[in-house]
Amino acid sequence: MQGIMFKVFRWLLGASQVKFVSFTALFAVMNYLATSTLNLIEGYISTSSLSTAFGGLSSNVWYFLDMFNVSYGCLLYTSRCV
Repeated sequence: MQGIMFKVFRWLLGASQVKFVSFTALFAVMNYLATSTLNLIEGYISTSSLSTAFGGLSSNVWYFLDMFNVSYGCLLYTSRCV
């Protein structure tokens, strides 16, 4: 009985270690790709181009942007990037 419990415990420990290493590697790769992509597109985006783009939106589009609270989502995303 003790041998079976030891094998089950060892299997659980091994599976969790594999998951931990896999998810840590996935997090590191995604963090690197997000940072690299942000650095590449940072020169093309300015505040004047964004205000011009949002200024050209119609009232129908603004209705859905306000309904889905996009302004708050943009603040959350930019604070996450900083």
